[in-house]
Amino acid sequence: KITIYNGINVKKLPNIKKEDIFTIIAIGALRDIKGFDELIQAVKELDFQCQLWIVGDGEQREELENLINKLNLEKKVKLLGYREDTHILQAKSHLQVINSKREGFSRVLIEGFFYCDVVISTKVAGSVEVLDEKFLFDFGRVKEKIEDVYKNYNEYKKDFEKLKTKFCTNGNKKICRIK
Repeated sequence: KITIYNGINVKKLPNIKKEDIFTIIAIGALRDIKGFDELIQAVKELDFQCQLWIVGDGEQREELENLINKLNLEKKVKLLGYREDTHILQAKSHLQVINSKREGFSRVLIEGFFYCDVVISTKVAGSVEVLDEKFLFDFGRVKEKIEDVYKNYNEYKKDFEKLKTKFCTNGNKKICRIK
């Protein structure tokens, strides 16, 4: 028996320029299980300049908007809603965070292999199977992990590139489908 992961059709990227400020992206349905509230709290506590883009829509939108306003993060945290251009946003950002309490094998994780410089995740299904321990963190520890990535960004980027090579080549279709 083998596990076949759901692949994606890779979209070509135009010439992308990274954001000038350290940009964190999180993508998913705005639901409690995704941990966006904790991620917003973590961004409030970070001691370096950054911005957070949350892409998606859902039942928790108003609650997250209220939290952003309460913490005076309107300039730092943006709820971007549902978007068709997530691959471009991923490529413009520096870090993708999957902060779920529970998760199946995530399509966002697969997309991260193609479009992101670095992806970190809570220890949820799929992520624990393909990400090295370096890219995993326990739920509730996202702030510390983001700080470590920021301080050691080039090292994380280099090591994530190695994972991309391992999983996203024509010779290994375990996770990524390349045409």
